[in-house]
Amino acid sequence: MRLSREYPTMNGFPVHPYELDLPAPRYNEGKQMEFNNHHFCWTRQKMGLFVLTQTMRDMDENQLVMSKDVHFTLHDRYDPPKDVPTPYDLMDYVDDSFAQGKLLRYGSASNPIYKTITPQLRRACMDEYGQLK
Repeated sequence: MRLSREYPTMNGFPVHPYELDLPAPRYNEGKQMEFNNHHFCWTRQKMGLFVLTQTMRDMDENQLVMSKDVHFTLHDRYDPPKDVPTPYDLMDYVDDSFAQGKLLRYGSASNPIYKTITPQLRRACMDEYGQLK
């Protein structure tokens, strides 16, 4: 029986998985560990509705390479977060990330592609923020 609960957030920002009571990865002697990428902000469909939320989801600091068994456990125990930051907090986050040169991460856990927030992406976020506030 699946006993899931909402993924915890702080002011709408998901907490880091290391703050959750997740099990240690299972190591099988002679078998290579498998990893994949966990996005703190899921689901892809929900977060992809807006440029601001998609940018937050794509931030490298909002992703974690996890062993597949622990990643499966996380998604089995927790439903996606319902809370999201306010448009103001999202725009503030994107602006700070842009100013600090923080990276976006795309691709797989084993072959990530890193990019900066371009002035064009920041502008798209600002335009959307103007419509959402």
